[in-house]
Parts: sequence; C-alpha cells; structure tokens
Amino acid sequence: TDLRKLVKKRMEKQSKAPITKQTALSEDKLLQKLKDRKYFITDFDDGIFGLALGGSVPVQSIVSRGVRSVTNADIANKQPSQYLVEEVELVRPCDEQYIFRGNQELLKPTHVIRSIRNRATHQVVSPLKMFSELTGRPEYVGVMRVGGDGYELHSLSPFSLHANSIVLMTDGSSKQEESIDGASLDLFSLDPGACNSDMDSTLARLKEQTRDDVILGGVMYSCNGRGPERHSILGEEMADATRFHRHFPEVPCLGFYAGGEIGPMAMVGNDNVFQRGQAAVQGFTAVFALFIVPDTEPGFSHLDDSSKNVTAFLRQRTGL
Repeated sequence: TDLRKLVKKRMEKQSKAPITKQTALSEDKLLQKLKDRKYFITDFDDGIFGLALGGSVPVQSIVSRGVRSVTNADIANKQPSQYLVEEVELVRPCDEQYIFRGNQELLKPTHVIRSIRNRATHQVVSPLKMFSELTGRPEYVGVMRVGGDGYELHSLSPFSLHANSIVLMTDGSSKQEESIDGASLDLFSLDPGACNSDMDSTLARLKEQTRDDVILGGVMYSCNGRGPERHSILGEEMADATRFHRHFPEVPCLGFYAGGEIGPMAMVGNDNVFQRGQAAVQGFTAVFALFIVPDTEPGFSHLDDSSKNVTAFLRQRTGL
C-alpha cells in the first residue's frame, strides 16, 4: 500500500493532471517494476540526510570517476601526456586580472595557464591553438605536478576559450597554490567505458594494497548519473556497488546515490589508491569511505617512579 501511494505521488508530480483510470495501467507497470528490484525507494519531499560514524577505526577514502584522454594519451598504462605547462601565473581575487566576480571571501586563487609546450616537438602554443587541434570536446583539465602521483581533475572553465587561457580554480590551500610550472597537462572527457574500467582498476589496486589488511566495511556515495538504473550512462544496474561486491564479496557495503559527492579530488593515473585532503563537492564520482583495521605495534616506555624523581616532580608542580 505504501509503495502504491509512493508510485501515485511520483506520477502526479510528473503530470499536471491527477492519475485517472487511463493511467492506471502505467501505474501498475511502475509498481511491478519497483517490486522486482533488489533495492527499495523511499520518497521524501524535504529534509537533510546525514550519516554519523563513531569508533576508533580510521576511515580511508578512494575516489573513482573514469575519463578518456581527448589527446589520445594512454594514461592508464602510464603513457605521459605530450603537453607541459609552459607559462602559468597564480592570480588572486585581489589582482586586477582576476576574471571572476563575487564575494571576496568565497573566491579562491586561480592558476592561469597562458601557453603550453609540446613534449615531443618542443613547440609552444596557446591554449586556443591547442583546443583547435583536438578531435574531441574536453570537459576536464588534468594536471600532474612534477613528481606527483596522477593527474588532478579540474572542470574546464568556459572562460578559458574567451581568455585564450586555461583557468584552474584552487581551493585556497597552500598545496593547491603550489606552482604548476612544468607540470604535465592533459584534457579529458567523460566516457562510460572509462568509468567502468577505472572503477575496476581502482578496486583491483585497493585489493592489492590491502592484501594484508582487514576491511571491516565500506560506505559508498555514488553520483545519481551513474545509476542505479541500467539505463544510466554506465549501462549497468548499480554498476559501482556491483563491482565493489565482485572484488570484495565478504565486505559489507552500504550507501546511496547523490546529486554531488563530497570527497578528495578525483585523480587519473594515480598509483596510490587512497586519497585524503582536498575535499570538494564533485560530480559523476563514486566516493568510498572504508573502515580498515590499522596496523598497531606494541610501544614501550620507561616509567621512573623512584622516590627521588617523584619528589622532584612534586616540587616542580607545587613550588614547595
């Protein structure tokens, strides 16, 4: 009964007219479809959902997005991009050339990339020239600092084409503000196959890097664009959760689909599967919080409770 009420309510929202006898068949079909699923839906009009966690087991996070290089660089197999940052400037909100407007307290410094060097030909080109030579349409800019582990993904700002530059917003942290001069640069677009492949490779690395650890459980926050329906862009029902269960069949995992996921910045081509810090609201990611039993080593300390030492301590504390 409750499920039928939910279906009726949802269908009324999708149509200006109330449900009538003519729409009863489609209502029954939707009801049966929901009953056949392996998960349950509860409808809320308003509210805030929170998850409170406690205990002494630390939480470690992994993030997966899955993108394809539009420059045809094979990042998955550690083939570096052919492009390097040649000329870049850190522009702060107080600077005259800062292109964004708004609350100064909310605005963050930006890296403005003005020229790019081709690693193979050594030719220096403008971002506009680089964009004109692409065969695909990029949605993300990937930057891997010198000595870094993988590419940080930044959304491609629409101002980039107008300003003939690539503008990367930082989060205001000292780490993000570090120079990206000489960094490897690539351009990426979302790709369903790459999403599934990246999730598989991320979980494979997780399994390898935790082979001597005990994972007690996990919480998954996945973008609602990634599922749970089969007709999502990933083309599989509950693709992320299914893959986690496939790699870790004995590890309990719960979670939900969200319209924006908070977690460490998504990376491409990183060796270390765990990420921490640089938390941001992102899109089209799957963020896992994992409860892993930490390594503990017995510690030893020498307690000098001799009469002489105790007397000296009391005199120091009391002044007597």
